Amino acid sequence: LSVTSPSCPRGLILASLVRQVDLILTYTQDPQILVQLVSRCHRLYDVTLRVLGVHALDDDTLEGLRQAHTASMPTPIRSLSLMMCGVQSPLLYQLLSVWPTIRFLRLGAELAAPLPAQPTQVQLYELILHRTLPPRVMEWLLRSSANSLRIFDCHAAPSTEYDPLVAQFSENLLSLRLFRHTQRSMALIRRCPNLRELVITQLSSFLPLGELPMTLEHLSFRSLSTVTTIPLTPIISAVDKLPRL
Repeated sequence: LSVTSPSCPRGLILASLVRQVDLILTYTQDPQILVQLVSRCHRLYDVTLRVLGVHALDDDTLEGLRQAHTASMPTPIRSLSLMMCGVQSPLLYQLLSVWPTIRFLRLGAELAAPLPAQPTQVQLYELILHRTLPPRVMEWLLRSSANSLRIFDCHAAPSTEYDPLVAQFSENLLSLRLFRHTQRSMALIRRCPNLRELVITQLSSFLPLGELPMTLEHLSFRSLSTVTTIPLTPIISAVDKLPRL
């Protein structure tokens, strides 16, 4: 509350030190609260948003966010997590248009909104997907990230229709994090020859691990300790073949 109160000097001093915020924005709130927040927290690095009942930001709010972004230089917002919003909401497109400096993006909601007329200029370093995006949205989102994307984290490995897009960034990936070990995830791993890190949360009890990139330095199976049916022999064999692990 003190961050959004211009009459509280101590609040403004504290706001200048804030690097990360987690905000729930609902239809009962004035969206200008977001403008006030990022304006006063001028060293803000990471924003997490959960948006309920708000389809889109109005023009005044967007202009306020643009002005706050300009004023934040040379320490602009770099990380955005949009965890909740409407499926047809253009919020992601709006936020990336006013915060083109985003490098780390996490999406927790399904997105099917019509694409904006203008392509995005955002160059992502990390993309975390809790839901699979339609191919057209993925293509728009990664339009300028073919040479910059280094970390890709997805709940489900992209299907074959994403192959042309994956081919644009897979060789540059350093970290691949997948939830399930499937035939598709194995195919995706084979497309990433320069990985330094591979994380698989749920390892299969019957699929072979397959050949892994020799460049790996970190290999993790997150739920292995809770699955007693997974044989350890293929894992030990894979580890023995990785000289940089």
